[in-house]
Amino acid sequence: MILFSMSNILVITYWNFKDALIQTYTLPYVRIISKKLPPESLIWLLTLEKTPVTDSVKRKLMQDLLAEGIVWIPFSYRRFGLIAMLRWI
Repeated sequence: MILFSMSNILVITYWNFKDALIQTYTLPYVRIISKKLPPESLIWLLTLEKTPVTDSVKRKLMQDLLAEGIVWIPFSYRRFGLIAMLRWI
């Protein structure tokens, strides 16, 4: 018998949420993992958004994903440099 305690997982991607790689590869696996975790567990999905996402679309996506135990963290993309490094800190 395997007992699980509450687990939280952080998934960091370099792509934006609408990218085909996220939609066809990453998100299906994140959903499978989410179903295998205890109910109170969360998966945090951080994406780098290269194009702005409207607030209404962002809110809808966040609600839909949260219902599956996934917390979406859209992070604004910046080219590599001093400002990008400071933002990550």
